[in-house]
Formats: sequence, C-alpha cells, structure tokens
Amino acid sequence: MPCQGTPISVRRLSGQNDAALLDALVSITADCVEGGASVGFMQPFDSERCRRHWIEVLDSVNGSSRAVFAALTSTNEVVGAVQVNLSASECQPHLANLEQLLVRRPARRMGVGRTLLGEVDALARTKGLTVLTAFPSCASPAEALLLSCNWRSNGKIPRFSFAPTGEICSASVMYKLL
Repeated sequence: MPCQGTPISVRRLSGQNDAALLDALVSITADCVEGGASVGFMQPFDSERCRRHWIEVLDSVNGSSRAVFAALTSTNEVVGAVQVNLSASECQPHLANLEQLLVRRPARRMGVGRTLLGEVDALARTKGLTVLTAFPSCASPAEALLLSCNWRSNGKIPRFSFAPTGEICSASVMYKLL
C-alpha cells in the first residue's frame, strides 16, 4: 500500500486491453465491500459476479459511453478506481454520472480518491460537460471526499440502496458544476 507521499499514477483503462487488471479490480471492490461501502455488491462477496461486472464494464469503455480510471502505485498495484457514465440522454448532453469510486482502505486519506476525481473533472471538461452527478451513501467516505472536492449536496434520497450487510440506507444527491 502507498504511504503518504508515495507517487500515484492514474491510467484510463481501455477495455479488454486492460483485462490483466481484472483481478485487481475485483480485489479492490471486495476490499471496499468488506469495509461497508455500498458499491453494488452485498456480503458475502461474490467474486465471480464481480468479475462478470468488471468484464462488462471493461467491454463498455471501448465506446464513448463510459470511462474507468485506475490509480496505480509505482509497483503497478491498483489502489483506486473510478467509473463514470458519459452516455447522455438527448436532453442531458452536458452531464455525466460518477458510478463507482473505489479506494483500498489502507490507501485512503492519501490523495488517491482526490486524484481520481481530478481525472474525472479533466475528462469532463475536455468533452465539454458542465455537470457531474453522484449518489453516494450518506455518511460514507465518498460523500465526505466529494464535499471536500467542491461537490455540493442537494438533499437525501431515503431508502436508496442496501449496504453490503443488508440494511437500507439513504443516499446524498450530489453534483459539481464545471
């Protein structure tokens, strides 16, 4: 795991060309779920289901509808990943939705999440997008990170999703204007 000051590089994943990172993406997802993050998977963690999810995600980044960035240490260990949905409806061509922000627990509070969000911001700006949205679970580390990166909260949605342990939780409605 990186320690404070360890250089992190970020790479935009390019579909099946990055299939070698599949095990690392499953592992980081498992770490986040085991830590209580509501990122689409329940406990007990099903690594095969997660593997299929990441295969589908990597397949979808070949087009222009999705982007995935991975944060890597100098030894190419994946310590973070972020997924953003760029597919806009006809009436929202200016908007993208942050779908998953994953940072290994030992690597948190070291700038990994902030660095990944910076890449999302840069990509959105190059594509002419002006609004980013996210729906993190209330009181999650992601919510606090987004707020510290100039995102705004616009209320809560009760009973939005299940935590990995089965309890229902609300989500914050968050956005960032670029």
